[in-house]
Order: sequence, then structure tokens, then C-alpha cells
Amino acid sequence: MVSHDLRKPVGAVMSYSEFLAEELAGQIEEEHRRFLQVIQHSGIRMRRLIDDFLDVAIMESGWVDLERRPVAFTELAEAAMQVIEPAARRHGISVRITIPDDLPPWSLDGPKIEQVLLNLMGNAVEHCGEGTSVQIVARTEEGVLIVDVADDGPGIPPSRVERLFNLTGDRGGNKNSGERSIGLGLVIVKRLVEAHGGRIR
Repeated sequence: MVSHDLRKPVGAVMSYSEFLAEELAGQIEEEHRRFLQVIQHSGIRMRRLIDDFLDVAIMESGWVDLERRPVAFTELAEAAMQVIEPAARRHGISVRITIPDDLPPWSLDGPKIEQVLLNLMGNAVEHCGEGTSVQIVARTEEGVLIVDVADDGPGIPPSRVERLFNLTGDRGGNKNSGERSIGLGLVIVKRLVEAHGGRIR
């Protein structure tokens, strides 16, 4: 309920800041234009946090509704890459996808697996440094679809790995922008992967 209620004022902030940016384009100073960009960027971050809280609340209640159908995994990976690539370019990070041409369709909830990829790829981009790369590799082994998301970032201390996918403990980390993340995305990833009968490590 709280997550739903928070969406309305955040949506208003984002809508009116976008309206001001469009209506006053060319009439305001560069400094004021940057102020509006900060408002918009903060609104986007807040909306993502709210969405993450709502997703976690739903999943913690034990209700994850999957709408499975045969999906070409390549399409999901490329759709996620289109969302992630602008941020990657801004940080000088290359994103590469390696998927066999003969990979068959899989029975998946496409939007939810795309959300998994967005979280994993987004985390990789946010914690990498300039000039590094993020790689997504998909393959099959004994009838199982295996997807690796790898990056050239600093890595994760072994002491924190076990806590990454749990609600308790310190899951957050510093992004390459210097911001602190609370790490709810990985909790969501684990729930969605397990709902499909898979596992993440």
C-alpha cells in the first residue's frame, strides 16, 4: 500500500519537471537546466526504489504469478541491452552478448526474466570502471539454460557473497557514480529465478 501511494507524488514530480524542461527549453540558463535534470534523475531513482520495494513485498508474500510461454532468449537479452547501453556508454563500458544461433526457445515469463537481466546487467555496469566491459553469455548443458553475467569490475568480497541475495544483512555497495545502493535488485533476481525452478550463484 505504501509503495502504491508513493508512486503518485513521485510521478507528479517527474511529469511536472519534464513539462518545465520542455516548455522552458531555450529560455532558461544552463545551470537551471541542470537543476531540472537532477530532479528528473532523482525521480527515476526513487521510482525504481519504490518498484523494487513493491516487487519484494509481493514476492515475500509467496505470490509470484508466472505467465510462461516459449521465448527466444536472444530477444530478452537484446531488449535488456537496449535499456542498459546508454548508461554503459556514458561510463565508457562496452556490453557484449554471446548467444548460440541455435539456442531453442525456452518456456519463460519473458518480462520477468528480462527484469532479471536488467538487474544483473545494471549492477555490472554500475559497479564497473571506465574502459571495462560487461558480458552476457548463454548456453545449454544437459537440457539446462545457463546464463553468465560477467564484468571487469572490482568483484565482490567473499564475505559478502552469501548475503547478496537475502533481505537481511548488508547487500549494498558503492556504484561507479559514488551512490550507495541498498541491493534490493538482487533479492528480486533470486526470487524470480527460483520461481522459474532455477537457481542463481
